[in-house]
Parts: sequence; C-alpha cells; structure tokens
Amino acid sequence: MNTSDTSKSKPKYNMWQNSAWMVRNAWRVHKSVLFLVLAAALVSVSITTAQTLIAPVILSKVEGAVSLRELCLTILAFEGLLVLLNGLQGYIEENTIFGRIMVRVDIIGQIQKKTPIPPTPICWIQLICRQERGRELPQKEINSPRKPSGKR
Repeated sequence: MNTSDTSKSKPKYNMWQNSAWMVRNAWRVHKSVLFLVLAAALVSVSITTAQTLIAPVILSKVEGAVSLRELCLTILAFEGLLVLLNGLQGYIEENTIFGRIMVRVDIIGQIQKKTPIPPTPICWIQLICRQERGRELPQKEINSPRKPSGKR
C-alpha cells in the first residue's frame, strides 16, 4: 500500500478559525455565554488549586507544631473555600446551559439554511423511495389513499 494514498488532506479551516467562528456566534446569539464559560474555567482552576494546596498547608501546620485551634481554623478555611467554590461552580453550570442551548439552536438553524430541504413531505417520500427501491414513487400512489387489499 502506498503511503501517499493514505495521507491526510488539510482541513479547510484550522482550530483557531473554528474557535473564532464559535466565539462570534456566541457573542451574536447570547453574550453572557462567553463570560459564564470563562467564569466556569476560572472556578474550576480555583477548585483544583485549593484541592492541591490543602494537604501541603495542613502538613506544614502539623510539622510546625501549631496549636490545635489554628490547625482546625486552617482546615475549616480550606473546606469553606471548597464548599463556596463548588457551589459557585454548580450555579454557573446551571445558568450557562440556557445560553449554550440557544447558541446550539442557532448553529442548527444555520446548517438548515444551507441544506437544501424539499418543500413538501411528499418530496421526502419520493427521496426515500428512490433510495430504497431505486425508483420514483408514481404520482397516482402519492395522491390516492391506500386501498386495503383482500389478500393477506
């Protein structure tokens, strides 16, 4: 097998062009989506950072022989921060979904505008018949209701 035959063709648009198109669509359809997605990313990074730092900070307090009160306050502060950040993350995720759906619906609408759609359901029937049987549905079958046959 020749390796030149299996080489990949270059896509029409690159990742940056696709991302810019999505940002333009989101800005046009529902501006808050961009800010909420950015906030969700920042909150996720903050949660990960707090979870990463909690163990080293508590261990340094234990190794430093601090009082039990200070150790408990440190643990409570980190846990309170994590509860607050997780609640904020849930709130942002709940409020982002509506804007995301609106953007997706708009994209589907854009695709539908570019797709040639037959004007009537009869055309869909003809297309299905053509694909399944390799022929067009006769006009008399389209316009006349089906008559039950006596044969079974």
